[in-house]
Amino acid sequence: MLRAAAATNSHCPSQPLARIGEVAFPGDDGALADAMNTAWAEVPWEVV
Repeated sequence: MLRAAAATNSHCPSQPLARIGEVAFPGDDGALADAMNTAWAEVPWEVV
């Protein structure tokens, strides 16, 4: 059973989701969002 889910994009690396369709996520006290934000901070910026 998954405890948490998040959406990600280039503007917001970790938007917690409460539910996807009929599947609700009880939450993980922000652990997934913290891990995603930490990983995002390690990605070097690339000038395009």
